Amino acid sequence: MAESPREMWPTPVARSPITISGAVEVINGWERSKTISHSDLTLTDESYLSKVLIRASQGHPVAAMLPAQKSIRRSAGTLIVGSGPAEWYLIGTGPAKSMVVGLPIEGGIGFASWVDVTHGRALMRISGEHSAQLLRKLCSVDLADRTTPNASAF
Repeated sequence: MAESPREMWPTPVARSPITISGAVEVINGWERSKTISHSDLTLTDESYLSKVLIRASQGHPVAAMLPAQKSIRRSAGTLIVGSGPAEWYLIGTGPAKSMVVGLPIEGGIGFASWVDVTHGRALMRISGEHSAQLLRKLCSVDLADRTTPNASAF
C-alpha cells in the first residue's frame, strides 16, 4: 500500500534565509543549528525568535509604556527595542500574541497596532569580545559604550 503524501513528507518548519550546515533542531517550528561555537567572535542565526512590530501615535497609552529610542528587557524575557519615533520591536521566545498581553493596544486617544513579523525578518546575533570592532567596520553606528551600552539593540 502506498504512503499518503502526509506520511512521505516531514512536518513543515520555518527556515531562516541563512543556510544551516550540520545538525539542526526545531524550536517553535523553526529549524535552528545545534552547533555550538566556542570562538572569540560568533554570528548566530536567531530568526526563530518571535518578532512583533508595534506602532502607536503620540499620546496613546502604549506609547507612554514603551521606551523611546532605547531597549529594555521585560520580566518575561521579552526584549523591547525602541526602533524609531512611535515604533517598537518586541523580540522573545514565546508566541507573538503572548508578548503583547498587558499592553494597552486598544482604547485611549490615537492609534496603536501590532503585527507579527517573525516570518518576514531575519535576526542575527553577533557576540564576542571583538564584536563591536567588527560592526564598526560594517556600519556607521557609534558603538561607544556611552551610546550603545552592553545589551543594546538597534
